[in-house]
Amino acid sequence: MKEIVDKLHQLGFKKNDAKVYFTLLQLGASNPSEISKKTNIVRARVYDSLKRLEKKGFVEREAVSRAPEYSAVNPDLVFSNIKGELTNKLNISEQLLESIKEKVKIKPEKGTWAIKGIPKIKSKIENIISNTNKRLLALITPDYTKTSEKWIYDLLLLKAKSKIEINIGMKIKKDNLPDVKKLIAKKIKVYNWHFTEEIPIGLYTSDSENTLLTVIGSWKKIYEHNIGFLIQGSPAQHKGFEFLIDWFFASCQNGEERVNELEGE
Repeated sequence: MKEIVDKLHQLGFKKNDAKVYFTLLQLGASNPSEISKKTNIVRARVYDSLKRLEKKGFVEREAVSRAPEYSAVNPDLVFSNIKGELTNKLNISEQLLESIKEKVKIKPEKGTWAIKGIPKIKSKIENIISNTNKRLLALITPDYTKTSEKWIYDLLLLKAKSKIEINIGMKIKKDNLPDVKKLIAKKIKVYNWHFTEEIPIGLYTSDSENTLLTVIGSWKKIYEHNIGFLIQGSPAQHKGFEFLIDWFFASCQNGEERVNELEGE
């Protein structure tokens, strides 16, 4: 019962209304006292739910003046009506969005936003990669290039199909070698960070519009870049980060050379 009540609630039913409607489907025609016993909702609140449901056309009331019983309207009809209302709202929302865009010039978000936590940072990385239209530069830290982090490789491979320029720097090791080879095969330019075991910062920038900087916030056995700063603004604000990451790449080892080294060991 709980799962169905929760789904009805998601469709806009109040929790008590969902319980009452589903109970009537189970019991058939019933009076408020019977419904109250079955649902553990006090009788006064049952009456409130029955009034709302009857007004919406989800419940029918027996045509007698005293002690009427109530019955649930066939769910096929109820959900057909709900679907029609939702479709109508969707059409209105699409028309409204177009009207707003015609009348108001929506300004892109600007500013610098602090982000904390790996799930939130992963979400921002996904957004930046997915929304890149021309050029993506990324210095990806080891905690996001582990073999268990297949999502970032899959995302880069998917984006490579759109033929945009993708340059990434990372720590190339034997355990991620198969994934790196797939990236290179898709014409993604890969650079190997060979200076230290860890990469001190993560940096993702796309189309001179969005830049994400990540730093180590958890000093465990495996460092975690779980603090980030998202920069959104004019292209000029991103040029410095693009210069920095290009400088990193110029200092890094070519990824194909690193692959050949590992395969020769």
